[in-house]
Amino acid sequence: MGKLLLILRFILSVFPADKDENRRHVHVVRRGIKQSHRGNTVAKIWIEENGAKKIVDGDEETTLATAAIGDTVNFKVSFTATNFVTENEETKQVTYYQIVDTPTNLSNLAIDSITVGNKTLSLDEEEYSVTGTGPMTIRIPWVDDNNASLYTSPITVTVNYHATLDAVDASNDVVISNDGTTTTIPGHTDIVTATLTINKVDGDGNELDGAWFALLKSDGTPVTITKTANGNYTVAKENGITFEGDNADNYIVAGTVTIVGLDGNDTYTLVEKKAPAGYNMAESIPDVTFTKDTSSETDDDGNTTTTTTYTASSEITNLSGTTLPSTGGIGTT
Repeated sequence: MGKLLLILRFILSVFPADKDENRRHVHVVRRGIKQSHRGNTVAKIWIEENGAKKIVDGDEETTLATAAIGDTVNFKVSFTATNFVTENEETKQVTYYQIVDTPTNLSNLAIDSITVGNKTLSLDEEEYSVTGTGPMTIRIPWVDDNNASLYTSPITVTVNYHATLDAVDASNDVVISNDGTTTTIPGHTDIVTATLTINKVDGDGNELDGAWFALLKSDGTPVTITKTANGNYTVAKENGITFEGDNADNYIVAGTVTIVGLDGNDTYTLVEKKAPAGYNMAESIPDVTFTKDTSSETDDDGNTTTTTTYTASSEITNLSGTTLPSTGGIGTT
Protein backbone atom coordinates (compact mmCIF):
# COMPACT_ATOMS: atom_id res chain seq x y z
CA MET A 1 0.00 0.00 0.00
CA GLY A 2 2.89 2.36 0.81
CA LYS A 3 4.43 1.79 -2.62
CA LEU A 4 1.08 2.56 -4.26
CA LEU A 5 0.85 5.88 -2.45
CA LEU A 6 4.38 6.80 -3.50
CA ILE A 7 3.56 6.01 -7.14
CA LEU A 8 0.37 8.09 -6.92
CA ARG A 9 2.25 11.03 -5.44
CA PHE A 10 4.83 10.81 -8.24
CA ILE A 11 2.12 10.81 -10.94
CA LEU A 12 0.40 13.83 -9.42
CA SER A 13 3.67 15.76 -9.23
CA VAL A 14 4.57 15.11 -12.88
CA PHE A 15 1.27 15.47 -14.73
CA PRO A 16 -0.66 18.74 -14.44
CA ALA A 17 -3.91 18.67 -12.54
CA ASP A 18 -5.20 21.78 -14.37
CA LYS A 19 -5.69 21.33 -18.12
CA ASP A 20 -6.03 25.06 -18.77
CA GLU A 21 -2.84 25.87 -16.89
CA ASN A 22 -0.53 23.15 -18.24
CA ARG A 23 2.50 23.97 -20.38
CA ARG A 24 4.97 25.63 -17.96
CA HIS A 25 2.62 26.34 -15.09
CA VAL A 26 3.58 25.25 -11.58
CA HIS A 27 0.91 22.89 -10.30
CA VAL A 28 0.12 22.44 -6.65
CA VAL A 29 -0.73 18.77 -6.12
CA ARG A 30 -1.94 16.77 -3.19
CA ARG A 31 -0.11 16.72 0.15
CA GLY A 32 1.64 19.99 -0.72
CA ILE A 33 3.85 18.55 -3.47
CA LYS A 34 4.79 21.14 -6.13
CA GLN A 35 6.44 20.98 -9.52
CA SER A 36 8.24 24.12 -10.63
CA HIS A 37 9.95 25.13 -13.85
CA ARG A 38 13.47 25.53 -12.48
CA GLY A 39 12.53 28.47 -10.31
CA ASN A 40 11.23 30.68 -13.15
CA THR A 41 7.79 32.22 -13.17
CA VAL A 42 5.31 31.17 -15.80
CA ALA A 43 4.57 34.73 -16.94
CA LYS A 44 8.26 35.61 -17.22
CA ILE A 45 9.02 32.57 -19.37
CA TRP A 46 6.08 33.15 -21.68
CA ILE A 47 6.75 36.86 -22.07
CA GLU A 48 10.38 36.20 -22.95
CA GLU A 49 9.54 33.47 -25.46
CA ASN A 50 6.24 34.73 -26.87
CA GLY A 51 6.31 38.47 -26.19
CA ALA A 52 7.23 41.12 -28.73
CA LYS A 53 7.45 44.89 -29.06
CA LYS A 54 7.30 46.30 -32.58
CA ILE A 55 7.02 49.52 -34.53
CA VAL A 56 4.04 49.31 -36.90
CA ASP A 57 5.08 50.89 -40.20
CA GLY A 58 2.19 50.47 -42.64
CA ASP A 59 1.72 46.73 -43.09
CA GLU A 60 5.13 45.95 -41.63
CA GLU A 61 6.09 45.26 -38.03
CA THR A 62 9.74 46.02 -37.30
CA THR A 63 12.16 46.96 -34.52
CA LEU A 64 13.69 49.82 -36.52
CA ALA A 65 11.98 52.49 -38.60
CA THR A 66 12.59 55.96 -39.97
CA ALA A 67 10.33 58.97 -39.46
CA ALA A 68 10.56 62.76 -39.33
CA ILE A 69 10.54 64.84 -36.17
CA GLY A 70 6.90 65.57 -35.35
CA ASP A 71 5.61 62.41 -37.03
CA THR A 72 3.35 59.92 -35.29
CA VAL A 73 4.96 56.51 -34.72
CA ASN A 74 2.77 53.46 -34.07
CA PHE A 75 3.75 50.68 -31.66
CA LYS A 76 2.48 47.22 -30.80
CA VAL A 77 3.23 45.16 -27.69
CA SER A 78 2.01 41.59 -27.35
CA PHE A 79 2.65 38.87 -24.79
CA THR A 80 1.15 35.66 -23.47
CA ALA A 81 -0.54 36.05 -20.09
CA THR A 82 -1.41 33.39 -17.52
CA ASN A 83 -3.68 33.29 -14.50
CA PHE A 84 -0.98 32.06 -12.09
CA VAL A 85 2.72 32.75 -11.57
CA THR A 86 5.28 30.96 -9.46
CA GLU A 87 8.19 32.53 -7.64
CA ASN A 88 10.54 30.46 -5.46
CA GLU A 89 8.21 27.46 -5.75
CA GLU A 90 5.25 29.50 -4.46
CA THR A 91 2.25 29.79 -6.76
CA LYS A 92 0.29 33.06 -6.82
CA GLN A 93 -2.87 34.02 -8.62
CA VAL A 94 -2.42 36.94 -11.01
CA THR A 95 -4.74 39.82 -10.12
CA TYR A 96 -3.40 42.38 -12.63
CA TYR A 97 -0.98 42.97 -15.48
CA GLN A 98 0.88 46.26 -15.72
CA ILE A 99 2.66 47.52 -18.87
CA VAL A 100 5.03 50.48 -18.59
CA ASP A 101 6.56 52.10 -21.68
CA THR A 102 9.52 54.34 -20.91
CA PRO A 103 10.43 56.31 -24.05
CA THR A 104 13.45 58.34 -25.06
CA ASN A 105 12.67 61.34 -27.32
CA LEU A 106 9.03 60.27 -27.73
CA SER A 107 6.04 62.12 -26.27
CA ASN A 108 2.25 62.10 -26.15
CA LEU A 109 1.95 58.31 -25.86
CA ALA A 110 -1.69 57.28 -26.25
CA ILE A 111 -3.62 54.02 -26.49
CA ASP A 112 -5.32 52.97 -29.73
CA SER A 113 -6.61 49.58 -28.58
CA ILE A 114 -6.02 46.79 -26.07
CA THR A 115 -7.19 43.24 -26.70
CA VAL A 116 -7.12 40.17 -24.50
CA GLY A 117 -7.69 37.18 -26.75
CA ASN A 118 -10.56 38.23 -29.02
CA LYS A 119 -11.96 40.78 -26.57
CA THR A 120 -11.29 44.50 -27.07
CA LEU A 121 -11.07 46.17 -23.67
CA SER A 122 -12.99 49.33 -22.86
CA LEU A 123 -11.53 52.23 -20.90
CA ASP A 124 -15.03 53.50 -20.09
CA GLU A 125 -15.96 50.15 -18.54
CA GLU A 126 -12.76 50.18 -16.48
CA GLU A 127 -11.40 47.08 -18.17
CA TYR A 128 -8.03 48.85 -18.09
CA SER A 129 -6.56 52.13 -16.86
CA VAL A 130 -3.81 54.31 -18.27
CA THR A 131 -1.73 57.06 -16.65
CA GLY A 132 0.95 59.28 -18.13
CA THR A 133 2.00 60.04 -21.68
CA GLY A 134 5.66 59.15 -21.36
CA PRO A 135 6.33 57.08 -19.35
CA MET A 136 2.92 55.54 -19.90
CA THR A 137 1.52 52.99 -17.45
CA ILE A 138 -1.30 50.61 -18.41
CA ARG A 139 -2.95 48.43 -15.79
CA ILE A 140 -5.30 45.56 -16.70
CA PRO A 141 -7.34 43.98 -13.86
CA TRP A 142 -7.15 40.18 -14.10
CA VAL A 143 -9.75 39.10 -11.49
CA ASP A 144 -13.33 40.07 -10.70
CA ASP A 145 -14.76 41.22 -7.38
CA ASN A 146 -14.91 37.59 -6.22
CA ASN A 147 -11.22 37.11 -7.04
CA ALA A 148 -12.04 34.80 -9.95
CA SER A 149 -9.84 35.04 -13.05
CA LEU A 150 -11.47 37.09 -15.81
CA TYR A 151 -9.77 35.35 -18.72
CA THR A 152 -8.85 31.87 -19.84
CA SER A 153 -5.20 30.96 -19.63
CA PRO A 154 -2.88 31.12 -21.48
CA ILE A 155 -4.11 34.08 -23.56
CA THR A 156 -2.53 36.76 -25.76
CA VAL A 157 -2.59 40.42 -24.70
CA THR A 158 -2.02 43.00 -27.46
CA VAL A 159 -1.57 46.74 -26.92
CA ASN A 160 -1.59 49.16 -29.87
CA TYR A 161 -0.55 52.75 -29.19
CA HIS A 162 1.23 55.71 -30.76
CA ALA A 163 3.65 58.49 -29.89
CA THR A 164 5.16 61.65 -31.36
CA LEU A 165 8.82 61.71 -32.43
CA ASP A 166 10.61 64.61 -30.71
CA ALA A 167 14.25 64.37 -31.84
CA VAL A 168 16.59 62.97 -34.47
CA ASP A 169 16.48 59.49 -32.92
CA ALA A 170 14.32 57.77 -30.34
CA SER A 171 13.79 54.46 -28.59
CA ASN A 172 11.62 52.88 -25.96
CA ASP A 173 11.57 49.90 -23.61
CA VAL A 174 8.54 48.13 -22.17
CA VAL A 175 8.38 46.43 -18.78
CA ILE A 176 5.51 44.09 -17.85
CA SER A 177 4.73 43.13 -14.28
CA ASN A 178 2.08 41.31 -12.26
CA ASP A 179 1.69 39.96 -8.74
CA GLY A 180 4.77 37.77 -8.97
CA THR A 181 7.18 38.94 -11.64
CA THR A 182 8.64 41.84 -13.60
CA THR A 183 9.92 41.31 -17.14
CA THR A 184 11.36 43.57 -19.82
CA ILE A 185 9.64 42.72 -23.07
CA PRO A 186 12.10 41.49 -25.72
CA GLY A 187 12.90 43.71 -28.69
CA HIS A 188 14.40 47.18 -28.30
CA THR A 189 12.74 49.51 -30.82
CA ASP A 190 14.55 52.41 -32.48
CA ILE A 191 13.36 55.26 -34.71
CA VAL A 192 15.95 57.17 -36.75
CA THR A 193 15.67 60.25 -38.92
CA ALA A 194 17.42 61.19 -42.17
CA THR A 195 20.02 63.86 -42.90
CA LEU A 196 20.22 65.95 -46.07
CA THR A 197 23.37 67.86 -47.03
CA ILE A 198 23.04 70.71 -49.55
CA ASN A 199 26.17 71.72 -51.42
CA LYS A 200 25.80 74.90 -53.48
CA VAL A 201 28.69 75.32 -55.98
CA ASP A 202 29.65 77.41 -58.98
CA GLY A 203 30.55 76.11 -62.42
CA ASP A 204 34.05 75.18 -61.21
CA GLY A 205 32.82 73.21 -58.21
CA ASN A 206 33.70 75.87 -55.65
CA GLU A 207 31.38 76.47 -52.71
CA LEU A 208 28.94 79.28 -53.39
CA ASP A 209 27.11 81.10 -50.62
CA GLY A 210 23.90 83.08 -50.64
CA ALA A 211 21.30 80.88 -52.35
CA TRP A 212 17.82 80.64 -50.82
CA PHE A 213 15.85 77.36 -50.80
CA ALA A 214 12.51 75.96 -49.75
CA LEU A 215 12.09 72.27 -48.92
CA LEU A 216 8.86 70.41 -49.73
CA LYS A 217 7.56 66.96 -48.81
CA SER A 218 6.44 64.49 -51.45
CA ASP A 219 2.87 65.74 -51.08
CA GLY A 220 3.99 69.31 -51.86
CA THR A 221 3.61 70.69 -48.34
CA PRO A 222 6.51 72.68 -46.83
CA VAL A 223 8.76 70.96 -44.30
CA THR A 224 8.63 72.63 -40.90
CA ILE A 225 12.24 73.46 -40.07
CA THR A 226 14.19 75.86 -37.86
CA LYS A 227 17.76 77.13 -37.96
CA THR A 228 20.16 75.76 -35.37
CA ALA A 229 22.92 77.56 -33.51
CA ASN A 230 25.62 76.21 -35.82
CA GLY A 231 23.91 77.57 -38.93
CA ASN A 232 22.38 74.29 -40.03
CA TYR A 233 18.71 73.27 -39.90
CA THR A 234 16.48 70.76 -38.14
CA VAL A 235 12.92 69.60 -38.69
CA ALA A 236 10.68 71.04 -35.98
CA LYS A 237 7.27 70.11 -34.62
CA GLU A 238 6.00 73.68 -34.96
CA ASN A 239 6.95 77.34 -35.58
CA GLY A 240 9.18 76.70 -38.59
CA ILE A 241 10.49 79.19 -41.14
CA THR A 242 7.89 80.18 -43.71
CA PHE A 243 9.66 79.96 -47.10
CA GLU A 244 7.87 83.22 -47.93
CA GLY A 245 8.75 86.88 -48.37
CA ASP A 246 11.98 88.71 -49.13
CA ASN A 247 13.96 87.88 -46.00
CA ALA A 248 16.82 85.36 -45.92
CA ASP A 249 15.76 84.25 -42.43
CA ASN A 250 12.63 82.73 -43.98
CA TYR A 251 14.61 80.30 -46.17
CA ILE A 252 17.35 77.67 -46.13
CA VAL A 253 20.48 79.62 -46.99
CA ALA A 254 23.39 77.73 -48.61
CA GLY A 255 26.52 77.37 -49.06
CA THR A 256 26.90 74.02 -47.52
CA VAL A 257 24.33 73.14 -44.87
CA THR A 258 22.75 70.04 -43.38
CA ILE A 259 19.11 69.42 -42.51
CA VAL A 260 18.42 66.76 -39.88
CA GLY A 261 15.22 65.14 -38.66
CA LEU A 262 13.76 64.11 -42.05
CA ASP A 263 11.90 60.91 -42.96
CA GLY A 264 14.27 58.50 -44.69
CA ASN A 265 11.40 56.90 -46.63
CA ASP A 266 10.03 60.15 -48.02
CA THR A 267 11.06 61.98 -51.20
CA TYR A 268 11.71 65.71 -50.88
CA THR A 269 11.94 68.57 -53.36
CA LEU A 270 14.36 71.48 -53.08
CA VAL A 271 13.14 74.69 -54.70
CA GLU A 272 15.65 77.47 -55.31
CA LYS A 273 13.99 80.78 -54.51
CA LYS A 274 16.94 83.10 -55.01
CA ALA A 275 20.35 82.62 -56.65
CA PRO A 276 23.56 84.16 -55.27
CA ALA A 277 24.27 87.64 -56.59
CA GLY A 278 25.77 87.46 -60.07
CA TYR A 279 24.60 83.91 -60.75
CA ASN A 280 21.72 82.30 -62.61
CA MET A 281 19.11 80.14 -60.94
CA ALA A 282 19.84 76.41 -61.06
CA GLU A 283 18.30 74.86 -64.18
CA SER A 284 16.98 71.76 -62.40
CA ILE A 285 17.33 70.12 -58.98
CA PRO A 286 16.78 66.35 -58.69
CA ASP A 287 14.35 65.13 -56.04
CA VAL A 288 15.96 64.14 -52.76
CA THR A 289 15.92 60.43 -51.86
CA PHE A 290 17.90 58.82 -49.06
CA THR A 291 20.37 55.96 -48.92
CA LYS A 292 20.09 53.55 -45.99
CA ASP A 293 23.36 52.32 -44.52
CA THR A 294 23.81 49.82 -41.69
CA SER A 295 27.11 49.16 -39.96
CA SER A 296 28.10 47.03 -36.96
CA GLU A 297 30.92 47.36 -34.44
CA THR A 298 31.94 44.78 -31.85
CA ASP A 299 33.78 45.85 -28.70
CA ASP A 300 36.40 43.88 -26.74
CA ASP A 301 33.68 42.23 -24.64
CA GLY A 302 31.94 40.86 -27.71
CA ASN A 303 29.02 43.31 -27.59
CA THR A 304 27.86 44.35 -31.04
CA THR A 305 26.39 47.78 -31.75
CA THR A 306 24.49 48.23 -35.00
CA THR A 307 24.00 51.72 -36.43
CA THR A 308 21.57 52.60 -39.22
CA THR A 309 21.63 55.93 -41.04
CA TYR A 310 19.63 57.54 -43.85
CA THR A 311 21.58 60.19 -45.76
CA ALA A 312 21.36 62.19 -48.99
CA SER A 313 23.53 64.84 -50.61
CA SER A 314 22.31 67.37 -53.15
CA GLU A 315 24.93 69.31 -55.13
CA ILE A 316 23.37 72.29 -56.87
CA THR A 317 25.29 74.31 -59.44
CA ASN A 318 24.75 77.96 -60.28
CA LEU A 319 26.46 79.42 -63.34
CA SER A 320 27.66 83.00 -63.36
CA GLY A 321 25.73 85.60 -65.35
CA THR A 322 22.19 86.84 -65.44
CA THR A 323 19.31 85.18 -67.24
CA LEU A 324 17.50 87.75 -69.37
CA PRO A 325 13.70 87.77 -69.18
CA SER A 326 11.89 86.39 -72.23
CA THR A 327 10.23 89.22 -74.21
CA GLY A 328 9.58 87.52 -77.56
CA GLY A 329 11.75 86.88 -80.63
CA ILE A 330 14.08 89.36 -82.29
CA GLY A 331 12.27 91.97 -84.37
CA THR A 332 8.96 91.65 -82.57
CA THR A 333 7.11 94.62 -81.22
